[in-house]
Amino acid sequence: MDPPLYAGGTEPHLVAASLAAGKGAAPVAAGTDAAYDPMDESLRYRSEYRLTDAAFLSARAGSFCAGASGDQAMADAKRRIMGSGPIVAEFASSMYNGFYDFDYASYCNTAEPWNAPDHYVSIVGWDDAFPREHFSAAHQPQADGAWLVKSSWGTGVQNDGYCWISYEDETLRLVAGFDGEPSRQGETVYQYDEQGWLDSVALGSQTTAYMANVFTADSAELLDRAMLCTTDRGTACAIEVYRSVDEGNADPTTGELAARQTATFGLPGYHTVSLETPVKLDPNECFSIAVKLDNPTYRCAIPVEGMVLTDPELPDDTAPQHMGYDASGAREISYLPPMA
Repeated sequence: MDPPLYAGGTEPHLVAASLAAGKGAAPVAAGTDAAYDPMDESLRYRSEYRLTDAAFLSARAGSFCAGASGDQAMADAKRRIMGSGPIVAEFASSMYNGFYDFDYASYCNTAEPWNAPDHYVSIVGWDDAFPREHFSAAHQPQADGAWLVKSSWGTGVQNDGYCWISYEDETLRLVAGFDGEPSRQGETVYQYDEQGWLDSVALGSQTTAYMANVFTADSAELLDRAMLCTTDRGTACAIEVYRSVDEGNADPTTGELAARQTATFGLPGYHTVSLETPVKLDPNECFSIAVKLDNPTYRCAIPVEGMVLTDPELPDDTAPQHMGYDASGAREISYLPPMA
C-alpha cells in the first residue's frame, strides 16, 4: 500500500490479522528499514514463523471483545508472561514532562491521564516491591510495584533499553500476548478473511452463537488444525469438521462428520486448535469447519472481517446473512445461522 500500512508502527490487532493470514514474520537483512523500503510482492506470504495464538487482555472503549481491568487485567498479564513470554502494552512515553525519572529509568503518569498513549512496548516482567520512591517526585504513585519494560529505542537510552512503568500509570494499557512457532514446510492455509477480525456481531440477546466456513481442498491433504477467534473471557467452543459438503447448500453441516472436539479459551483472541483426529481430504473435496461459541457474558460472540449490515443487534429470527465477497467478487462461504 502507499503509504505502507505499517510505516511508523501499527497496533497489535492488525499485526495479529496479518500473521494469522500467513503474511510474515520473516527476517530481513541487517540495516533494512522494512517499514519503508520497497519489498517484492513475492515476499507477501513468506513466513518463517506462524502465529498460533493472540490473546487480547484489557479492552478499550469501542473494542469488539470483552476485556478485564484493574486487578484482573494485571493477573491475566502476569499469567501470560509466566506461561508464554512478553505481552504488548501501550503508554504515553514522553521522557521530558516530569513523568520519567532518569535515575531509575521509571515512568509514572498519575496526574494527567488524558495524555494519549503513543508507544507500544513489550512487558517482560514485574516487581511488586519496586519502591514508589523510585519514581519522579512530581508524579509518585501511592504504592510500590512496576512492570519491567523493553522498548524499541535501542540500548543507548533508559537502562540498556529497559525501563519500569508503575502499576498506577494512568496511560498504560495492557494489550495482547502472542504465541507462535516455526512455520511448517508445505502447509496450506485455507481462509477468506485476510484482513482478520475487525468487528463482532450479536444475534439477539443470547451469548451462544454458531459460525462456519466451507472450503475446497487443493489436493490430497491432511487437515490437522484450525484457527478461530473468540470474543469473551472463558469462551467454550465445540469444533466440528465435515467432509463431502454440498457447497450450494445453505447448511454447512450437510456432510460427513469427520471430527469433533471441544476447547475453552481463557482470553479473547485468535486460537489454534490441533485436531485429535486429523481429517483426510481428497482433491477438490468440499469440507467445512463449524464452531459453536458459548460466551459467558459478552453478547457479540461472532468475530467477522467486516460489518455489512446496518444493525449488528439482530433479532433472534434473523435469516442467515451473507457477510462478503472475495477480491474477485466470488461469494464467500460464511454463515450467520438463526438461533434455535
